[in-house]
Amino acid sequence: MESSKRNIYSFKFKDPDLRSLRNLVSQMHPVYKINFGKNYGNLLSILNQQVDHTALITLAQFYDLPLRCFTFYFQLAPTLE
Repeated sequence: MESSKRNIYSFKFKDPDLRSLRNLVSQMHPVYKINFGKNYGNLLSILNQQVDHTALITLAQFYDLPLRCFTFYFQLAPTLE
């Protein structure tokens, strides 16, 4: 049985400055926030989320472009007792 080695890619993620956008949302009238929520769902909550870049890089290593999904290869071995 021949094992295949996965290609490892280098990824760089931009960390945009969202302070001005958060400030703009905080100045919105509550009625506009409600209407925005009706049209686009809970999209504004993304502005307050913290991003773990290590998790993104790790998940990106397992993304399979042709299949458009994540594939995880696990090596299963019997446990010797």
